[in-house]
Amino acid sequence: MKVSYQERRLKAVKEKYVFIGRVCHRCLSEVRKEKMWNVKVKARNVKQGYPDDLYFCKECAPTKEDVLDKIRDRIIFGVEDY
Repeated sequence: MKVSYQERRLKAVKEKYVFIGRVCHRCLSEVRKEKMWNVKVKARNVKQGYPDDLYFCKECAPTKEDVLDKIRDRIIFGVEDY
């Protein structure tokens, strides 16, 4: 069975419990001891300063689809499959 491109991108978005404070990529608030969405970026864009891992809080992006909508137009290389 062939996996579609959208399903592969949704699988790449992971929900992780954060112990150390992480900054949300969207609202720039620091989050501790909560679950956040984690996305690995395929290629680092040095000119714009994007990190290799992006974190999104649950307030900015409640679902995986919202996370993909937030990063779609900014990062041209997309997300990395784990």
